[in-house]
Amino acid sequence: MGHATRDAIAARSAQRRRERPGSRSCVGRPDIYSLHGPAGGRACTWYDAEAGVCWFLGFSPQHDHGVFETRAANDELLPSLDDEVTLEVELEELDFEHRVSPDLRRLVAQAEQFPNQPQQATVGALLRLDVCVELLIIEDDAISDLTIIVLLPPVTDGATAPPDWSDAPLLERLVALIDPRRTVDQVDWAPTSVPTGPAEEGSTHRAVDPARELAVRVPNRPA
Repeated sequence: MGHATRDAIAARSAQRRRERPGSRSCVGRPDIYSLHGPAGGRACTWYDAEAGVCWFLGFSPQHDHGVFETRAANDELLPSLDDEVTLEVELEELDFEHRVSPDLRRLVAQAEQFPNQPQQATVGALLRLDVCVELLIIEDDAISDLTIIVLLPPVTDGATAPPDWSDAPLLERLVALIDPRRTVDQVDWAPTSVPTGPAEEGSTHRAVDPARELAVRVPNRPA
């Protein structure tokens, strides 16, 4: 069933079930949220941040909170292992855009929040990326350059590539997801150096290593 075996999914599921982020309290977990309908019904949801999926956990037309408490006590409220296996298969069948875009946009937003500091992540359970937004102040204006580095090989070990994987060059597809209005001549497709982040001494850039990475720079973005 692709890169994730049932045992691996079970291990990840067990880890997520132990986590308790958030501040609200509902059926024993602060990250499960109640929904109240105008006709008296009640439901609850759980956002699985790792998978980027919001699970609809249950519905009671009688506004019966007790049914959710009982299911939670019996470990029957969160998605089952079969549910998570089905999700894993469906995620692997997504096309490139739907699989990569959500994580890529989150990574770029994180890089924008912390300019000049490279951010690393695996996006879509597929690509290992380093992303950096370099903030430039020119007179009274602020602009930024976005650099995306893809570590090679582009598909992580054991990952299943999306069905439309080879439809277009990888770097062009990533740039199109972030800045679809950018024309080809407005992108540096072969930068010779990439940012390393702030440094007290020495250079804040290093040479691109074509044996282990691909790089692209999108210059002059609004800051």
